[in-house]
Amino acid sequence: MADSTTSKKVILFSGIALYIFTCMSKVLVPGTIHGELEAAFGLNANELAALGAALMYSYAASQFALGLFADRYGGCRLVLFGAVIFAIGSVVSTIAPCYLVLLAARVFVGFGAGVCYVGVAKLAAELYSSRFLLAITTIILVGCLGQMAGNGPMAYISEATSWRTMLALTGVFSVIALLAIALFSRGALPPVIKGGRTMSPAGLFCKKSNLTLFLAASTVIGAHFTLCSLIGKRCLQDTGLFTSVESAWWMSLIMIIVTASNVAGIILLKLFRGSRKKLLVFASAASTVGCAIGVLYFSCSVPWQMLIAGFILISATSGLYPAFSTIAKELNPPENVGMALAMLNFLCYAAVAVEQNVAGAIFRHFEKIAPLAGGAYSATAYQYAFVALAVFSLAGLFAALMLPEKRGEN
Repeated sequence: MADSTTSKKVILFSGIALYIFTCMSKVLVPGTIHGELEAAFGLNANELAALGAALMYSYAASQFALGLFADRYGGCRLVLFGAVIFAIGSVVSTIAPCYLVLLAARVFVGFGAGVCYVGVAKLAAELYSSRFLLAITTIILVGCLGQMAGNGPMAYISEATSWRTMLALTGVFSVIALLAIALFSRGALPPVIKGGRTMSPAGLFCKKSNLTLFLAASTVIGAHFTLCSLIGKRCLQDTGLFTSVESAWWMSLIMIIVTASNVAGIILLKLFRGSRKKLLVFASAASTVGCAIGVLYFSCSVPWQMLIAGFILISATSGLYPAFSTIAKELNPPENVGMALAMLNFLCYAAVAVEQNVAGAIFRHFEKIAPLAGGAYSATAYQYAFVALAVFSLAGLFAALMLPEKRGEN
């Protein structure tokens, strides 16, 4: 049997492999296969939005529930537990006979994905403490591969076979990753830490520096995933710019840019001379401008290339999340790092769920008053959806301006 450090690294790398599929799951349902799900279960806009929001709410809830214990139970236990829940949800999603079963399965997928991420982040902090920014950047960069594959390639597979076959791929690979994690967990689980100086969740959340970071980062991530999982592909399709598969490939291209922006976070920190505040303000401002471009496209008929540019601004800033995680690490003492990272992720994906629900309600409203042929949404519906995202992003920008400066302290 491998020694404890080697086993932890195998668990970490298996967790990262699983993280690819958790990232993929965030855009697959309903984003990539919204049309197939509408046809299979006869869903409306609210029900489609609920599938995405259910995953995000449960993802966020798991961050909060299990993140409280990340520092006490260790990363290995969380990765193992998250892998079990995610695998169950992925398999059930594949065979779901009705909408309610699929909805419940997406809750399992989201919860397992969230727990898995907390475990992976905690393990990375344990094994690579002095190189955490590089480690978390690499992990999230690899996870972006899942989002890229979840658009163009998976859309092609779905059209060539079926949406169930497409979801079955995530189920099979999640089970394989689970088996590897379970095999090396024996002997790698650290003793449970009792007591300690861990801050209460309320104390962590109410700390002003944490609060400004959480609000600013969550609006950036919220706009990105609402675009990728609910608005982006369908918007390009409904406006007649591209076919379903072409729209999915455009979203994959945007995810490639997001992947590159993970590395850009390190470069930007150097350009800003280590200023964490300037980085967060830049990200919030870019996201706000991207949302505003979406509003202008549907109200003033700007060129379609501007709409793509807006999509890139909204999504590329989410690639700075490793830097956001590093800020959370620096704002809090070492014994609270696991909880701080969990709280950051929890609030980011709670924001995703809220923004998806708001966008879904807007689409449903205009779907009722001005239905279009083929189930398409009107330009007015998209305009108001981007207005909502812009309001969220603007609130995040004001929060970023209040962040206390940190230049690598702690």
